[in-house]
Amino acid sequence: MIGKDPEKATTALRGVEETSKAALDEIRATVGVLRDAQDGDRSMKPAPGLSDLPALVDQFVSAGMEIEVRAVGSLRPLGPAVDLTAYRIIQEALVNASKHALPGAVTVSLSYEAEVLVLSVENSGTAVPSTSPPGYGLLGMKERAQAMGGEVSAGFRADGGFRVDAQLPLVSVSRGSESGES
Repeated sequence: MIGKDPEKATTALRGVEETSKAALDEIRATVGVLRDAQDGDRSMKPAPGLSDLPALVDQFVSAGMEIEVRAVGSLRPLGPAVDLTAYRIIQEALVNASKHALPGAVTVSLSYEAEVLVLSVENSGTAVPSTSPPGYGLLGMKERAQAMGGEVSAGFRADGGFRVDAQLPLVSVSRGSESGES
């Protein structure tokens, strides 16, 4: 392909490069290893979780978004993998709302059910056409949820907003108990 169609090969290699970079970024985030670029600090920082949600919301509110967080059910500790996955799904949904919708209210809902954590992020703003190429935000959310044995669905609301729903089992399919209990 390289000799016959160099332009097509270059495009394919750029796609591989972007996908590889995104995968490495996800691995770094999942493991929670962050380097401080300014002073070369190699200390380990914990991966974010739902306990960091107020700070995340504050970042978006300070940028002009109106966000309400609702929690239903008995709040309880989550296993680290589910906790990180929930945080990252909410984070990406808020990024998408800030990039792809006119200003409107955003509601983040968490429902702690017996065996599943149900997340919902919905905005009431009107979607605006994107001038940037499509990213991997929705796909990344779906892949994160599937890795935990959960699922994500997303789509436009009847009234013009957008909604992301996720269900994450509180017990991991691959590692047994993820509920935070010993």
